[in-house]
Amino acid sequence: MAVTADVWRVAHEYHMKHLQAHSLMCHGGGIVGGLKVRANETGNAIYVTPGLAIDGRGRIMVLHSQEQIELEDMHGPVRIVLEYKERGPLPYDRNASEAIHFDNDVLFMHTNVHPQAKVEIGDETWVELARIDRGGDSNPVHDAVSQDWPVRDEIDCRFRRYVGGLPPPVLRIGLLVMGGNAKPAMEGLACLARTVNHHGQIQVIVHTDVSLVQNGLQPCDMLYLYIQQGVQLTQSESDTLKEFAKEHVVFIECANETTAQPILRVLGTQVSAVTNTHRLMNSPHLFTTLPMAQESIKVGSAGGVVLSTADCSTAWRGGDSTRPISRETIRTSHEWGENLLMFALSILN
Repeated sequence: MAVTADVWRVAHEYHMKHLQAHSLMCHGGGIVGGLKVRANETGNAIYVTPGLAIDGRGRIMVLHSQEQIELEDMHGPVRIVLEYKERGPLPYDRNASEAIHFDNDVLFMHTNVHPQAKVEIGDETWVELARIDRGGDSNPVHDAVSQDWPVRDEIDCRFRRYVGGLPPPVLRIGLLVMGGNAKPAMEGLACLARTVNHHGQIQVIVHTDVSLVQNGLQPCDMLYLYIQQGVQLTQSESDTLKEFAKEHVVFIECANETTAQPILRVLGTQVSAVTNTHRLMNSPHLFTTLPMAQESIKVGSAGGVVLSTADCSTAWRGGDSTRPISRETIRTSHEWGENLLMFALSILN
């Protein structure tokens, strides 16, 4: 069979239309992953991270690299959208490359995927990434202080629609027990990981073979430091822990805050009591009081250091043979543990 241009077009359109129909019927239009919108340091621009989306016609849009969008001379309701643009058929542009030559009758389709800011919305097919209610042309734009209640001149991501079936984010937790029996902490963390993995929002992987030697924490995103008695770190161990905490999360659990002071001094962190507005208390599960013990959880406001004196690991594993706890306490402790892991992901991302 002679494959003419028309035969080629019909054959490819058949598969393309079926793919688009599948995308719309099974997923719909929206964001598959990535495409986060962040404010530029100057406040006069925003940038969009790489990612994948499906538009209202079922076309797959891939943004391969981070792109910046200038917001000069824009005010009022501004929408940040991702659009699929197609032009053609058009003759080959000989100025594009002198190394390639085509006959004059060869035509090309030009496609492009790029984010842009729009003040007026027409009939275009696009995927919305964010909105900004900008008070003036020169007003600086910021990331939202509260994702649930963005105000004027802040990036509003509440209108993002997610589709598709990308795997959940992976959180690798290293367990390091200092002094005493490691079994309670191992069992408690394993129970929490099993519960969270069952929900499917996060995939938790627990590593128990970690240490504070050089590269001993390399496979971890978060360190669960379980301290049962006073601890004294060597200079090498202190350097390893301090370097890890710069870009990762450290969850410290001990009987009292005094026991954790040597670790906090190494990290250069002063923790303060968690309030109801902190992510540990409201995302994704809402707490008005701490679920395990009153005023026992503290968090460093300047980074990803969390200090707990509530014996979370015992609550996560349902107590022990001498001190069983109620089903309600187990459930609420697991919910707070999920808040902890989501907080860790927010720090890492």
